[in-house]
Amino acid sequence: MIGKEIDKENIAKSIIKYSEELGVKEIEIFMSETKTKACFIENNRITNFLENISEGVGIRVIVNDKIGFSYGNLIKEEDYKKILRRAIVSSKFGSLVDNFNFAKISKKNIVKDIYDEEIENSDEKFLIEFCGDFLKRLRNERISFGRTRFSTIEYSIVNSNGLKASEKSTFVTFYSNVLNSVEYEILEKGRRIEDIKKMLDSSFENALNHIENYKEMKNAKIKKKNVEAILSPSVLTELFISTFGYSLSGNSFVIGNSPFLKRIGEKIASEKITMIDDGTLPKGLGSFSIDHEGIPTRKKILIKNGVLKNFFFDLMTANIVKKKSTGNGLRNVFSEELYSSPPNPTITNLIIKNGKKYINDIISETKDGIFIDKVSWPRASPFSGSFSLEIRIGYTIKDGCFNETIKDAILVGNFYELIKNVEEISKENEYKSVSPSGFGECALMPYIKFKNIMIMPKRIKSF
Repeated sequence: MIGKEIDKENIAKSIIKYSEELGVKEIEIFMSETKTKACFIENNRITNFLENISEGVGIRVIVNDKIGFSYGNLIKEEDYKKILRRAIVSSKFGSLVDNFNFAKISKKNIVKDIYDEEIENSDEKFLIEFCGDFLKRLRNERISFGRTRFSTIEYSIVNSNGLKASEKSTFVTFYSNVLNSVEYEILEKGRRIEDIKKMLDSSFENALNHIENYKEMKNAKIKKKNVEAILSPSVLTELFISTFGYSLSGNSFVIGNSPFLKRIGEKIASEKITMIDDGTLPKGLGSFSIDHEGIPTRKKILIKNGVLKNFFFDLMTANIVKKKSTGNGLRNVFSEELYSSPPNPTITNLIIKNGKKYINDIISETKDGIFIDKVSWPRASPFSGSFSLEIRIGYTIKDGCFNETIKDAILVGNFYELIKNVEEISKENEYKSVSPSGFGECALMPYIKFKNIMIMPKRIKSF
């Protein structure tokens, strides 16, 4: 049961009955509660601890074949009724839906390792000690800002088709920027304490290695040219999700602005690229047994050996194009207030199938190229695929070794063309997320080596 102040399950049943009296054809009630505990770091010191609960309801209705939505916070039963009446009013201006129904009862998946009791039951002392242990690891570096956040998310869905389903999960977010010879951002998310500790062990080691390299190594003099380039999982996660996260979504399919609209069955990428969306991935940051409409999540192949296979849909977009939902109906994934938006077709866990070579072997086999670990705003256009990325952490590679650091340079290209030119994909992969807030839009991503990316010096204008 979510919350303790009011009996939400029985109130939901009462609201369904009340909706019938108001002429509602179907109703869906989505209730969520997000508990967060966070400690903050400024200049290598833990400054404060905050605890918050965000709780509310989002109600969708079908009235006269139009859909309406409204949301709000919960205090008493009358709040539900007010939100319901607002949803009915909004339906007058809502989308016309033909033969659309909310989810019906179906069997939930069992998804492993997405809940940790230790996170939910942690107190201020535990969180501060957790944060302090990692501060000690970076005591010789300056951390101007950082944050550790423990979150427990619980949601419940009840509708007039007899559906009653719920889900509880946890995750930890650690974010900090380390300042020394170079600024290095660390962002890691994990579903369990043991997972995040392993991720941070690796991140801290990488951060300290890069900082040392930028102290000791010469800076490269970059000239405009096409090069072989190895991109890190963090860079690739944002590039893949910013492009395919929209261009293969039900929204882009329905609107008709996807560059891949009529290309199912065609080769759109290198045969080395197999891309999967899997809402059942153990430990996945976007994993749930059901989506936010009550549809069981599942694994689906989007691209197989370079050939486009599928788009992903929520109930609404699937209905419009006469398909079935793929279990990708998620709400407000970048906010603690899940209830505050209707569902949209959204990537859960994007997986790029890993290769057979270790990243160190891929680097050692590169005679002349670059390695990019961090860029600023690593996004590409979902419509054209074009990108321009400022390099924050990177190296030139000469005869299989890092040679010089890269500063004041950018990568320019088209991501949809780039994925046709894949040389190698690493055996290693890492869980990554596109945002320090919320959940969903996450990836299990390897390193990828590409042919022919353009690198050029950053042009700095004086005013």
